[in-house]
Amino acid sequence: HKYGLLHHIALEYELVTADGQVIIADQDKNNPDVYYATAFSYGTLGFLTAVKLRIIPYKPYIKLTYRPTFTTNDAMRLMERETNKGVGNDSVEGIMFNMNEAV
Repeated sequence: HKYGLLHHIALEYELVTADGQVIIADQDKNNPDVYYATAFSYGTLGFLTAVKLRIIPYKPYIKLTYRPTFTTNDAMRLMERETNKGVGNDSVEGIMFNMNEAV
């Protein structure tokens, strides 16, 4: 994604830990270790109850173009090429259906 994944635009997480505490985690002041670990913790650090996000201004409409690929390598090359375009793409999404098919 042009602006990264969810954790790249997350400013703050609110979690309920296993012992029932509600904690805030952000980059600087409140539990920064938890903040940086939350993205790929798969719920092991606690139950995520709120996320404060940086809002990215966007157009009121988008044009979708589907480009099928038939290998993982082709899908990755297409995603990299479209994501790194200087102009023309404000958003790039991809879905892998299996190891050999994607759009």
